[in-house]
Amino acid sequence: MEGNWKNWYAWSRSKQAMFDLCPRQFFYRYVKFYDVKLGHILKSTKGMIEEMHNLDFLLGDIVHAAIKRQFDQLSRGREVTCPGLALQFITRTIDDIQKDPKSHIIESMNGKEISKEEISRIDEDAARQIKIFFNEFFDFYKDLEIIEHEDYCNIVIDGHKFYLVPDLITKSKDGRIYITDWKTDSTYAHAIDEWQMNMYILWALEEGLSDFDNIRSEVIFLDIGDSTEYSTTEEKIDSFKKLLIEKSDVLFNSIDSKSCKDDFNKCDNDQICIGCGFKPYCKKD
Repeated sequence: MEGNWKNWYAWSRSKQAMFDLCPRQFFYRYVKFYDVKLGHILKSTKGMIEEMHNLDFLLGDIVHAAIKRQFDQLSRGREVTCPGLALQFITRTIDDIQKDPKSHIIESMNGKEISKEEISRIDEDAARQIKIFFNEFFDFYKDLEIIEHEDYCNIVIDGHKFYLVPDLITKSKDGRIYITDWKTDSTYAHAIDEWQMNMYILWALEEGLSDFDNIRSEVIFLDIGDSTEYSTTEEKIDSFKKLLIEKSDVLFNSIDSKSCKDDFNKCDNDQICIGCGFKPYCKKD
């Protein structure tokens, strides 16, 4: 497959999932996108999608964004002492969504009716979880050195690039590295995501932040106010690294073996299409 996509290629689990669910969506976002000029509808569509939410992830998006704002201020040297401003952020965000859901929720943009009551329940749950965060967890982290929080990071292994977005990585005064992952739904079957945690640990090791014995990782369940330590081994991390390279090779070759848009099949599942930000463009293309 010719094009500029090779210059931007990097493997991530979310990209792989998109390719597996809808190759055409992947084509628009990660192949054709890099060959259209500024002002093309694909450029503006990507910008629009980045400001929107899928309904299933709305609660998590809001809670993570509210927490990120607190650590943004801490990293700039400001003191954060209470949940008041985070709660105001949640209220403003929910108010904006209630006024114009089609501009904020992808499923709504694609024609799905979403009740105000459903959004209000998310509002209440988000506020409750932020209060738990401040009352039961925030003090553990506010005095640690912030290494990364809710920002894109990447690692390069044997020429393969991989992206990740860690919730929070901090460093204590004794040099230990703490990897923290916030979760908003403890009932989800894969709430403790081994793949995700291994990726964060691998990044910390590849960045040389610390050796394996001085890295701690944990999952914080904000819906129930509980925390669980995540443990693995150096052998498992080494195997994980090899698996990443294999998956990157497979996806790259799958894309490269194709020759045009029609080789990227369209999804025929309405449930997947309703949550796709490229659906309006796809219908016209």
